[in-house]
Amino acid sequence: MKNILRKIVKFLIGCYCIIVYRVKTFGLENIPKEGGVIFCGNHRSYLDPVLIILKTKRYLRFMAKEELKNNFIFKWLFPLFDVIYVKRNSKDIGPLKEAMKTLKNGDCIGIFPEGTRNGLEKNDGQIKEGAAYLALKTGAKLVPIGICRTSETFS
Repeated sequence: MKNILRKIVKFLIGCYCIIVYRVKTFGLENIPKEGGVIFCGNHRSYLDPVLIILKTKRYLRFMAKEELKNNFIFKWLFPLFDVIYVKRNSKDIGPLKEAMKTLKNGDCIGIFPEGTRNGLEKNDGQIKEGAAYLALKTGAKLVPIGICRTSETFS
């Protein structure tokens, strides 16, 4: 049932993005068809993870801050997409282990190394090291993603 609901939600959000935002995608041929993959992108809006999930066509789990569990929309959407919750500024390695397990199973993880939306501007250019660590520990491939837009979307 969860897979069917996930496909319905992906379809509806995909239609919305195409019609409202005229989303264009380039370089999909560079996504490995199998094996663990870490998608690393810049983070501009709440729509970014959804678009990446829609376009990759692979099972993909994103890492997200735990506080988003309390958001009305994300409360039901995130469990549907098996999001891995991260407690910021915590020494809890559970999310890291879960991400490593996902990658070793040949699935994908999505990470925004900026650590937050528009993080490079907020964090004086500081980037989190989790993606590189996961790639080194699991042998997963890193796929960089650049998200560009001309207007604000769900900022």
